[in-house]
Amino acid sequence: MFFYGDLRYNEDMKIKPSILTFALAMLCIAGCENPKVGTDTGIKVPSKPALPELELPFKIDPLDKGKEKPSPAEQVLLAKLHLPHIELITRGRSYLDDNKVTNYSGVFAKQEDLGSLFGIEKQQQMKFRFREQPFSIAFAWTLNPALVDRMLYVAGRYPDKTGKAQMLVRPKSSLQFIAGKSLLRDPEGKDAKKSSLRPCTKFGLRNTIADLQRVYLAATKADECHEFSLGITTHGNDKRTCLVLARLLPQEKAEYPAKTTYILIDSETYLPLRIIGYDWDDNMTCDYQYLSIQFNPGLTDEKFSPESCKIEPPKIDK
Repeated sequence: MFFYGDLRYNEDMKIKPSILTFALAMLCIAGCENPKVGTDTGIKVPSKPALPELELPFKIDPLDKGKEKPSPAEQVLLAKLHLPHIELITRGRSYLDDNKVTNYSGVFAKQEDLGSLFGIEKQQQMKFRFREQPFSIAFAWTLNPALVDRMLYVAGRYPDKTGKAQMLVRPKSSLQFIAGKSLLRDPEGKDAKKSSLRPCTKFGLRNTIADLQRVYLAATKADECHEFSLGITTHGNDKRTCLVLARLLPQEKAEYPAKTTYILIDSETYLPLRIIGYDWDDNMTCDYQYLSIQFNPGLTDEKFSPESCKIEPPKIDK
């Protein structure tokens, strides 16, 4: 995405003999011809691996492709795309800090490969309410609920025998005859892992940013991180302009969540609004999206009550 001027020779260009002599002398001092890059006897330049050719669920505008000069607005976006990925991601955390964002609501969409024979699951969508302190999350599924259609988790609430907080879930209507109208479950237990790759305790933009930073720093330290800034795209019904970043980790390791990760960073807030991961066989493993976010709507304790979330309170509350 860099722009270079055209360098062409024409007959009006004349080289002075003194300059030519000096140039030839310098070559003689060097004592060799121009070495061939990439040969055993020449200069070896490490090659950057190419991104796998994948069918992405969004279109990318590279901004500078086929254009003599980008518009002023495009130049601003290109300048942002030239920044290191870790800096862009850290700016997202700064946005949350500077604007004192403590709670927000919106729509969360996810699509995951949970290891079934049928591959990646259908996309699920849920309305959410989220509060950082105490850590509180409420989900209400609106598309393709798996086993439950509502979930409520508040740090410290409904502790089990070990004192660990549990989440309150409402089985979807077709299962209530068997499972009951509400259940308490370990948010990081076996049942939770059957329906999601990430527990609800890891929800939220700060957690997302922290996870991205952790992997970027670890992979960079190991000299295994390859960054690509590809252009822009639009995201969600409100058509947010997002920077399209791609991270390639060719070396498969347990601490790396994916080989190829596409990250859509809001061009104004720098928040990661969409993350798509592909494994080392180039199969999609996850697609997470934050949509229609409203910051600081004033979510109180009442908004995280079973009654407000339309879940029958557990028997221990009665």
